[in-house]
Amino acid sequence: MRFSPSGKIGQSQNNIVEERQSAYVKDIVDCVQEWSQWLLLRTNRRVEEGPIPPI
Repeated sequence: MRFSPSGKIGQSQNNIVEERQSAYVKDIVDCVQEWSQWLLLRTNRRVEEGPIPPI
């Protein structure tokens, strides 16, 4: 990493890292929401079908 006296390079890199982290967190949140919706659908379907047959 090159050092600039004004500190602009370091600043821009920090912003890029923060944007990446927030995008990463948003992806995780979206994934968790999809999973919870899918699990809700599964459990609702199970309730309609009745008890789960033993495997």
